[in-house]
Parts: sequence; structure tokens; C-alpha cells
Amino acid sequence: MRITLVIALSATGLLTGCNPMLKPKITANTATAPARLVVVGTGFSTTPKCASVSVLGMPSGPPVAHIADPSCTGGSFKVDWDYSYVSGCSPNGSQTISVLAVDNPSLDPAAASTSVAWGPNCAFAGTCGKIGQYPCPSGCLEGSVVAGPLCSCGNQGQVACTSGTACQPNLTPVQQGSSSICQPCGGEQQPLCSTGTACQTGLHSQLEGANNLVCEASCGYGAGVPCTPAMVAAGMGICAGAPPVVETPQMPCVTDKDGQTLYRCFDSTIAENCVCQQSNSCQESASLGQCTVPGDCTN
Repeated sequence: MRITLVIALSATGLLTGCNPMLKPKITANTATAPARLVVVGTGFSTTPKCASVSVLGMPSGPPVAHIADPSCTGGSFKVDWDYSYVSGCSPNGSQTISVLAVDNPSLDPAAASTSVAWGPNCAFAGTCGKIGQYPCPSGCLEGSVVAGPLCSCGNQGQVACTSGTACQPNLTPVQQGSSSICQPCGGEQQPLCSTGTACQTGLHSQLEGANNLVCEASCGYGAGVPCTPAMVAAGMGICAGAPPVVETPQMPCVTDKDGQTLYRCFDSTIAENCVCQQSNSCQESASLGQCTVPGDCTN
């Protein structure tokens, strides 16, 4: 953001001579073997990190790419930037680009031009495609172009990242069409979190809809059991009385939906009609069982 503002002000001449004691200048030259940009600066402030150096004017890829914050001695510096191109680039000609060095304390700019090999689908490797960067000509490397012009993923409503952590904390990937979208997780009626604790304290996994697991308070307890704070917060007619107790028997909570589905009741057992109750009507008296069909209850 800062470098973009400096470029705009420099183009209008508003930054020229911000500090009359400074006379920043740079030279920029390129070599082809290896592919290297050499920037030499003089007349900058006498601070250890006196300048911020960027390249701009590329016809594809990011409009501005920051390349160095050089160490300075007596207001002078030298930058040797070995560059390469993104995959898919076909350099078949020459392209003039600009180099901008901004004096950090005063914002005084100095600019120079040089030429580099360029062609279709070209951009400098490492300057585009990652999270927080502009897209490369081929797109983003770790996510989609969302929330503005920059590559982003893993936030609420965005596609899940394909490398590193898929979603930000308290979010989990949920399949929507052909994409996995990061959505809130672990709360009442929300999907289970894929990392950390699956459900918030007092909530448990339960089947809902098309064999999907969600977190909810209305499972696992028989009628008359004291309500947990999560049950009271959920509302939904789960609790009644003062102090609040579970109003009607609940279905068991699902602990696994892959293969043999397991159901669990808390402070009660699974009855023959596959609900949780304090007096067990099955031959077994286990709090962990499997409901195969309504009316059946086994260990």
C-alpha cells in the first residue's frame, strides 16, 4: 500500500525534493547470465535500511513487485537481484521496466529504467500467486482471487487453501459444488471442525440431513437430566423448568458415521426406540451402543 502511494505521488512530482539535503539517485542494469538486476543507490539517508526497492511497469503479473530492503552504508547501497520467471512464461522479446528506490525516512524517490527478457504469461517468480500477492498470469498458487485483487484463501466464505492450513481457526472446509469453502465450525448446528476440538464445550456430533455430522446440544441426554450451559444457550425448547432440565428424551449423539455408526448417551442409556433415557429398557445397560434400526439397541 505504501509503495503504491509513493509511486502515484512520484508520478505527479509531489515527492520531488521532500528533503532538500538528500539527492537520491540509482542506476539499474541487467545481465542475462545469470538473470540478474543490479541496482546501485547513492545520496540516500544514512540509516542501516535506507531504502525500499521495487520494480514496476511489467505488462503482466503484478503491477509492482518489491524486491529488496538493502543494507546501506553512508546512504549508499547495492542490490543484486537474481530473478527467474513463473512457470508458463515464454520470454521471446525485450521489455522496459522501471526500478523505484524510496528513501525510507523521507519518502524521497529515485527511479531508473532497464530492460529484461519478456513474453506471454510472464511474471517474476516469487512476486505473484501467493497469499497476499497479486495473481500470476496463470492465477493463484494457493487459493482464489477473492476479497479484492489479491490472492486469498482460508477465510470465511473463501475456498480452502491447497497447502498449509486449509482454513483459519474456527473454520472448516465444507464441500459446495466442486469447491471446498471455509465455513464456521464447532458451534450449534455447524459442521465439525477438522482440526482442534471438533465441537465446542457442551456440544456433540450428530447426524443431520444427508448423512452430515453437525455439532448440537439436543442429543445424548434423557428426560429430566440437568441441562448444561450449552443446552440453555441453544434454546430450541431443549430445557424446561428452574433449574432447567432436559424436557424430552433425546436421540443419541453420533460419534462415528464411517462404517459401523456408533451412538452415545450421557448420564443415560439407549432405549429400544433408539432414544436416550435414564431407565434402560434394553437387555444391555451400556451407555455406548449401536442403533442399527429404530426399535433395536445393542452393545
